[in-house]
Amino acid sequence: MGTDPLMENYLALAVSILANASPELAFEYLDKGKPIGWRKRKDITEEDVLDMVKLKNEHRLTYKQIAEIYGMSKDAIRHRIQRYSKRIWRRQDDKAAGQPGPTA
Repeated sequence: MGTDPLMENYLALAVSILANASPELAFEYLDKGKPIGWRKRKDITEEDVLDMVKLKNEHRLTYKQIAEIYGMSKDAIRHRIQRYSKRIWRRQDDKAAGQPGPTA
């Protein structure tokens, strides 16, 4: 963005408040000019999905709250968390059965 870091933080705070968005989305908007609201499927990393699972299971956030953080629909968040959980359960079942499972 090229401005004073303190000013950038204030701008992100203002954008976050006005757009009712997470600070991450506000900084993304300021840095890249991406609209706040919806993220594309390719923008979500495996690390993001792990964070979603932690927010749901450890911090007890609702799908709607997580969706607001990531700028996605609550159904998309639910689907990603469920798909991730099924993949983990499948790996555990493969290990219990003595079958080599996928490494990733």
